[in-house]
Amino acid sequence: MADLTDAYNDYASDEIKAFMEFDEGKTLDLFTEDGKILGIPSYEDPYMSAQFLWIRKDWLDKVDLAVPKSLEELETAAQAFVDQDPDGNGKDDTYGLALHKDLISWGYDARGLFYTMGAYPKTWVKGEDGKLIPGETQPETKEALDLMSKWYKSGIIDKEFALKDTDKVVEDIVAGKVGISFGEWWYPNHPLNVSKEQDPEADWIPLELPTYKGEESKTSIPTSRIGDITVVKKDFEHPEAAIKMINFYQELQKPEYDDEVTAENGYVYNWFQPRVYKPDDFQTAFQEVNEALDQNADKVDSTNTTTLTVFEGAKKYLDGDESMWGLYFSRAAKDGGWATVERIREKGNVVYDEFAGGTTPTMVSKGSSLEKMTDETFVKMIMGSESIDKFDDYVKNWSKLGGNKITEEVNEWYEENQ
Repeated sequence: MADLTDAYNDYASDEIKAFMEFDEGKTLDLFTEDGKILGIPSYEDPYMSAQFLWIRKDWLDKVDLAVPKSLEELETAAQAFVDQDPDGNGKDDTYGLALHKDLISWGYDARGLFYTMGAYPKTWVKGEDGKLIPGETQPETKEALDLMSKWYKSGIIDKEFALKDTDKVVEDIVAGKVGISFGEWWYPNHPLNVSKEQDPEADWIPLELPTYKGEESKTSIPTSRIGDITVVKKDFEHPEAAIKMINFYQELQKPEYDDEVTAENGYVYNWFQPRVYKPDDFQTAFQEVNEALDQNADKVDSTNTTTLTVFEGAKKYLDGDESMWGLYFSRAAKDGGWATVERIREKGNVVYDEFAGGTTPTMVSKGSSLEKMTDETFVKMIMGSESIDKFDDYVKNWSKLGGNKITEEVNEWYEENQ
């Protein structure tokens, strides 16, 4: 690969350089070797992965419960959603927590519950000795699985969760069959907006992870949320061309080019490579939109495309356009999705997944079988077809079948890249 250091220093726009410094250069450093920049990463704000809780406030009101702050209070609310007919249809057809067969997934899964209890499966966290350890084999994970097994027996978790994929869980959310889901900031954009369309009384609110054993819980977020990486073949005559192309894409995102960059003119953004995005895009939009709304401004003074889009949608919603609720409540509302992310950021209630390296050799040869064993074992333990007392046997098997070697490789990377 070509050394892009000079090309980057000489040709990267101030805007692109600011993107690379959003995380104090940590992500760019991952693609720098012996002082040479070998790749330009496109990455996002790691806090976009923060997990928290979405719950139906209207159901809480119907069962006469306050907004839960602790895990114990959440359990009480979830059980009431099972037992007290919160949808008022006279049928025993509701359950507490949205969940599907993939416990560690991209949405509507168990990550938030695990994190609430200090468990971080499929995450590499620092152990007491400073080395990285696999979260799925730690005792906190066993404790969380034990609780989920109890919730399964009591009906908080749907009896058919192991047969459901994300689409089926979304159907339950939209149909008003479930009142709680762990997840991320964007849920109002889908499917909570559709839930409200089906039932205008559906009042979904976000909450930070509940406290556990008197302590505030911490969500896991990645050290780096990396998308694409732009590299150039060694000895290519003009490596600066790649940097200029990166500049070009960002330049054409500015509002003054809106009339020019259209499909009719041959411009389709997803045909263009390389694309490097503004990592603090949503954070900037949240701040700029709220400053403008607080001032009752008719326009927002920004060149950030997301800011302009969110401001326009927020104004429409506040003027009575309910179709804009999802955009407004996910990205702009001070009590909405992104606002919850900012509270988590301010408090620092996060645990980093410290491994940002590529796939290690043993991950290639053993990783998929270990993942399958983990997924199947955890689901069986929740459903009771395998005793939670077998967790230690699972840990031994995981370690013996390649987990120990993967742990060694991960720590070798970590020692080289701290």
